[in-house]
Amino acid sequence: MQCEVKEISPTEVELAIEVPWDSVHADMEKRYKQLAATAKIRGFRPGKAPRQVVRQVYGKSVEAEVTAQLVEHACMTAIAEHKLPVVAAPSLGTPKLTKGEHLCFTATLEVQPKLETIVVEGLNAKRPVVDIADSLIDEEIRQLQRQNATVSEPDPMRPAREGDLLLIDYAVSIDGEPRKDMDAEGRPVELGDGHLLSEVEQALIGAVPGDECSAEVTFPEDHGSEDLRGKTALFTVQVKELKEQLLPELDDDFAKDCGDFETLAELRKSIREQAETRETRRSESILKERIIDALLEAHEVPVPPTMLAEQRQRMMYEAVQFAQMMGQQGHSMPSGMFDGIDQRAERRVQAALLLGAFSRQEGLEVTDEELDARYAEIAERTGKHIAKVRAEHTGEHAGDVESELIEEKIWAILHSRVNIEDETSDDEAAGGNSSDEASDEQGEPE
Repeated sequence: MQCEVKEISPTEVELAIEVPWDSVHADMEKRYKQLAATAKIRGFRPGKAPRQVVRQVYGKSVEAEVTAQLVEHACMTAIAEHKLPVVAAPSLGTPKLTKGEHLCFTATLEVQPKLETIVVEGLNAKRPVVDIADSLIDEEIRQLQRQNATVSEPDPMRPAREGDLLLIDYAVSIDGEPRKDMDAEGRPVELGDGHLLSEVEQALIGAVPGDECSAEVTFPEDHGSEDLRGKTALFTVQVKELKEQLLPELDDDFAKDCGDFETLAELRKSIREQAETRETRRSESILKERIIDALLEAHEVPVPPTMLAEQRQRMMYEAVQFAQMMGQQGHSMPSGMFDGIDQRAERRVQAALLLGAFSRQEGLEVTDEELDARYAEIAERTGKHIAKVRAEHTGEHAGDVESELIEEKIWAILHSRVNIEDETSDDEAAGGNSSDEASDEQGEPE
């Protein structure tokens, strides 16, 4: 077999393949022999028809069958021999089969781009500084207070105020037209928790059970629901119940009720440590995104269309799944949930290609000893027997741990070679990077 590889673009190649006539003829003769042994042809007993008759009856189907098999085998052989990183099924030209001549055809393949040299030295990235403000600890303490509050009806009854729990019914009309789909009965709300429309909340402040109040709300032009944009809604609200939250005192007894703590100071220390761990992870995630930004700025990474389409489809599926998990269905789905998805999908694919190329450039591998050590860590962390951990990482999950270890090695090298500096307040004020950078996952090496 002869194969000529022609690069059409950084992500597309064309194979011009010739299969010798001897191979074609041999495969066809083999197939005719198989058919002759079983063929049922009128006028002959099964398996007794002359080879020439078998050729006349089955000639076209044998040619088509053998040609298809040879084309597939030749393509796979060429891909393996030339080590082509194919990302999609080949697009085949019409094979040309003539008796006594080579079988000639072309195949167009979508491939990963060649990223032969990934330069890391000289790149710069800023790491967000982890600084846990006392106000954050205070807010978490207040959250614990609310979670441990006792709830009861005021005696005597008093007007509603911030922090109270109300049970309400409400009816909604939009520009004078009733909207039954927006009405609610027996809805529990907390005044001041930020979940109520501010106009409705203000109308409820000072109300007592049995009161009816109303509030006008004008929705913004960019509201998530298209049918509400710029419209004015009238909420007619009835207060059914009012209960107050009695917060516990912030003392050592409160700390003991919140867990294995002897003092309030120990509780605050634990909350700070958890916040520092959380923010350190977030800082590291943002740093990785900034390193990827620096890599992408320094290297041109063509994206194969199929990889982009598949990544886009995955991200759309993830977005819908997340929205459904948050209770959003149908028309309540955020209207802009897919905004910018093409750019984000392209970035993910580019990151994956870059990290994969960098891994190959560095010759990164995982040893059996490293795999055994990671399995042991998982077993200790989960309380499972190591044999069960191994069994769980077979089949479709066979490469998960190895990919995880390779990725850790990639980032260890990048952290050691990229010039990383702590982000200053001046950097933040300049608006270099937003706080939600970490929301976009790094691409895994392929």
